[in-house]
Amino acid sequence: GTENIALQWFEDGKVVIGDVTSPGNYKLYVEEGILTEHIKVALHGTADWADYVFEDNYDLKSLEEVAAHIEVNGHLHNTPSAAALVADGGVELKSATVNQQEKIEELFLHLIDMNERLKALEEENAALKASLQD
Repeated sequence: GTENIALQWFEDGKVVIGDVTSPGNYKLYVEEGILTEHIKVALHGTADWADYVFEDNYDLKSLEEVAAHIEVNGHLHNTPSAAALVADGGVELKSATVNQQEKIEELFLHLIDMNERLKALEEENAALKASLQD
C-alpha cells in the first residue's frame, strides 16, 4: 500500500501538508486549504499600498474610459481578467488587495467629483427657480 504522508519538511525550508505533488516556489503548501482567524500580509513601504491614486499626477480614468475598457476587455482596467488569473495559477492576496483598494479609491474620487457637480446643479436649480418666481 501507499503511505499517506500528512506532513513533510524539506531541507530548503519548504513544508508540505497533505498530498501536494508539484510544489512551486512557496515555503508552505497545504492541500485542501487553510482555516485561520487572522492573516497579515507585510507591506515593505508606503509604495506597496494604493495611496498613489490620490497623487496629483495619477491617471484617473474617466467613467467613459472605464466603460469602454470594460466593453472591449470584459474587466476593469489595471485589473487582471479571470482568464489571466486562472492561467497564472490563482490570485496573489497582496496584489489583489492593493488592486481592490486602488479601485475603491478611484470610486471615491469619482463620487466626490459627482457630489460636487450635483451640489453645483442643485444650487443652479435653486437659483433658476428663484428667478422664475420673481
